[in-house]
Formats: sequence, C-alpha cells, structure tokens
Amino acid sequence: MRRSLEATGYRSYILPDCLIELEKNKTSVQNPDYTLIGADRITVIWSQCLEDGNRAVIKMYRHRGRVDWYREKSFRFRVQREFDALTFLDIKGVPCSKPLFWNYGCSPDFGRYEILATREIIGIVPLDVFAQSHEPRITMNVLFPAYRLVGQMHQSGCHHGAMYERNILISQYDPQKKTDAYIIDMPKAILFPYPVTGTRMAWIDLSILTVRVLKYVGADNCAALLMHYGLDAETTRRFIAHIKCYHSTRLKRNLERGECEFWELLAHLGIRYRPAFR
Repeated sequence: MRRSLEATGYRSYILPDCLIELEKNKTSVQNPDYTLIGADRITVIWSQCLEDGNRAVIKMYRHRGRVDWYREKSFRFRVQREFDALTFLDIKGVPCSKPLFWNYGCSPDFGRYEILATREIIGIVPLDVFAQSHEPRITMNVLFPAYRLVGQMHQSGCHHGAMYERNILISQYDPQKKTDAYIIDMPKAILFPYPVTGTRMAWIDLSILTVRVLKYVGADNCAALLMHYGLDAETTRRFIAHIKCYHSTRLKRNLERGECEFWELLAHLGIRYRPAFR
C-alpha cells in the first residue's frame, strides 16, 4: 500500500533554508522567489518555483504529535488523504487546487512535518476575505459560482468535511467576466463511489458553509443560493430554519465526522445511502 501511494503522490522534497526567515519577514532576501502566504502554530504556507519552472503552493503541517505521526505513518498521512481527495476532484473535472506531490520528514526547526504541494492559481482570493470586504449585492455574484462548485463536488461523490468559506478560492471579481471558484484544503474529505447530493454528507457540508454565508448576505439571499445549488423550495425552507439555530461544537463536529465515516464503511460494503435530506 505504501509503495503504491508513494508511486502516485510521494516525491522527495528538501525544505528551503530560508523558511525561518520567510516566516518572520514574509519574504526572503537570499531567495526572493519564495513568498509567504500564511503561517500559524500548526501550518506554514508559501509559494515557490519548482524545478520544472511551474509555481507551486507548499503547505507544511509542522510539529506533528508523536502519536498522530506514528499512527499516520503506519496507515495514511494527513497530506496523503488530502492529495487523494484533490486528485479525485481533478479527475472528475471539479475545479480545485491541482495536487502535485506530498512528502514527510523531521526537522530540528519544525519537528515532524508533512508537506503537500499544489499548483499555484494566479489571481485568486479566499471567499471569506472577499465577502468581508464587499457589500452583499456584489458578494452574491461570487457566491452563486461557489455554491455551484459545491454542488459539483457533491455530485462527484466527495464530502469535504470542512466546508468553510475560506476553503473556496475565487477569481478576482470583474462584472464583465465569469467568476471562477476552486476547492482547497481537504484533509478531512471522504470519497464515495456514488453522488452524495441529497445525503447527510452534503447536508453537513452545506450547514458548515451556509451558517457563515448567512452573516454576509442574510437569509433570503441564502435561500436563493441553496436553490441554485439544487434544493427545492420546501427543503430550502427547512434548511434555513436549521442553520438559524445551528451551533457548531467540537463534540458535534466529531459526531458528524463519525457519521460520515460510518457511511463510508457501508459504501465499501456495497450499501448506499438513500438520498433524502433530513
């Protein structure tokens, strides 16, 4: 199993010497080709030019715990799951950050780490950043393609698992041009051999996304987005009532995750979820 996965996704990769400087200063004097995108306690994300001349976004999960590290090393790394999910969407023709390779290792500065490289998409911005800086009328113009994209993802058989608005990238808004949208950040994704549209898996993704979109554009506009996604009027009405009192907690997220993994297990046994939102 390990050899098979490595043959399709694993690739040797050496951490750049300028990474500590890059995290502190956002740019590197010695290596101006590297650009910091973001950093927090868990991750560092930067862009760079690869040996083949193409630019890539590199995401590193750092300081991985010992238990998680050895469990994932024995089964599947977090970046492996994300690589597989993005590859699945790419094959199905669903716009996403195209995966290039994954890697893992240990560093004195970053501890046990995992690396995922994806093709850099030029001229994009996270959906949450756009929504926070534009009025609802303009935000709606980019939300329609975003919800259409989520519908494509569900139709392909993919449950995202962390469908926050920050995990959708959109092209720079131009009223004269079509807005493009892309799915990113999928370590919690679960893949099914059938469309998940109309299932609890889709309901959970839509709940996570729409409860946040609600604060940007209001309930009436959310209803229009959900109908654009594909819900009928009655299901949309029930869904809006649901998200108005939806509160996400760690326990609730874990229970929802367990429910989706249960249906993943049944799918491997040939048992299919009967589409019916509830």
